[in-house]
Amino acid sequence: MELELRIDQALAKYLNNDSSIVTIGENLTYDLKRSQLMFDNKEIVLRKTEKDILEVLIKNKNAIVSTEMFQDEVWGDYVEPATIRVQLNNSKKKLPSAIIENRRGLGYIIER
Repeated sequence: MELELRIDQALAKYLNNDSSIVTIGENLTYDLKRSQLMFDNKEIVLRKTEKDILEVLIKNKNAIVSTEMFQDEVWGDYVEPATIRVQLNNSKKKLPSAIIENRRGLGYIIER
């Protein structure tokens, strides 16, 4: 009977494990497949550029993302650093907590 319970628990964990959903803060998740940010099971609506920026940060979680990386991965071409800062600030305002941190002179990071 105990073995059966353990198998059921292991199967439940395995079947409910969706590797596309990343936890980035308390009650804050991002679904990489659907490009959907959720806080307390409610969607936070992001513009395309804001989603792209967040995805770059999530894919490089715990690593500093420079403005050059944002240029390459989000815009694909040169864009003014001020534009990147504005878009990052817009993204930060929509988040319920300060998960995007600025590392002065280096770039931005999500540490969790």
